[in-house]
Amino acid sequence: MLTGRGGALVAVSVGLLVTGVLAGVQEFLVLGSATSALLVVCTFRVWRVARTARRNVQVGVVSRAGEVIVGERLTVRVLVTNSGSVPVQSLLMEEPTSRWRLSRPGLGAPLQWPDGRDTRDEPAAWHASARRAVPTIAPGRSWAMSVGVPTERRGLLTLLPVRLWVEDPFGLAAVYVANGGCGHVVVCPVPSATR
Repeated sequence: MLTGRGGALVAVSVGLLVTGVLAGVQEFLVLGSATSALLVVCTFRVWRVARTARRNVQVGVVSRAGEVIVGERLTVRVLVTNSGSVPVQSLLMEEPTSRWRLSRPGLGAPLQWPDGRDTRDEPAAWHASARRAVPTIAPGRSWAMSVGVPTERRGLLTLLPVRLWVEDPFGLAAVYVANGGCGHVVVCPVPSATR
């Protein structure tokens, strides 16, 4: 799938090619052809890396505690593992700190976005601003990062599945490749001092 930058480059390429043909300017044809070739090469590279990553990469969430007190510090680990026989590179992870959702009415209540939509309706769209680069992962190795749990309010906190994408070096195309399971933490109120 093309990113915003990739879509803009498609428009520029078409504009250059059309202008080159209509105006007879050979330089515009050369530039239009070069930008089109760049798009094709980047898209092919992303497709090739994504195919390998889909087969070999797993994402998991590891938490040491299931319950914490309001305001207590806690981190969970997001673990990306390469179970294949070749290194996996060019992975980008959606920023995990923005994936926490709070369910207060009860444990059975659906998780919702701030505008009231159910989280199951979330589109698989690429958000270029909320990403974090994952280093190249060697075969049979893992990479982990710690994610802080926002424990300011009590309730059931759920870390929605963190999604991995592959993007080309120029940011023209991005493809979704994997996501992990949910992580859950119960934030309990401060115990009463009365007996």
